[in-house]
Amino acid sequence: MSIGTTTTGAAGSSASVTNSGTTSAAILNFTIPQGANGSGVNAYDTHVEFENPTTAGTAYQSPIQNVSVNAVPSSTYGGYGTFTVFPVNCTMKALVVGVSNASSLGGSGTDTTTLTVMHNGATTNMTCFVKTNGNVSTCQDTTHTFAVAAGDQIGLEFNQTSGTPFNQIDVGLVCE
Repeated sequence: MSIGTTTTGAAGSSASVTNSGTTSAAILNFTIPQGANGSGVNAYDTHVEFENPTTAGTAYQSPIQNVSVNAVPSSTYGGYGTFTVFPVNCTMKALVVGVSNASSLGGSGTDTTTLTVMHNGATTNMTCFVKTNGNVSTCQDTTHTFAVAAGDQIGLEFNQTSGTPFNQIDVGLVCE
């Protein structure tokens, strides 16, 4: 799986992710809506790619730190790499997720992956899940918005039903 393009969509439109490749060679293209004009910086968008842990269960990941297969998300929240401090006041408006467990990436199998945005150490209602079985799947949540203050911690709670298939996970957050 690879990242294709990131495009600015019309103001007020929904964030989205599409696959312009194939199920075994996914190319994910992100569309992020344009924010309202303002008098200064009031937006902070993030993107992270990481590989899944090799066990089923819950792990935590910062929305901006890339993780290699040898440095998987942490099993406990609060340590290095499990959150980022947001530098601006904004409204978290979108969670966009792409997951691939195509056999060309090292093994396929049925898996359900759930990602939930964490705010100051607590889970929020902003969540989405994908089911994969040797394919690429995407999801997004633009319904469960919440306010973020400068200095707040934002993290990702990651849960998978199986550690057997290799998964490549791409996550984008839009806060404006």
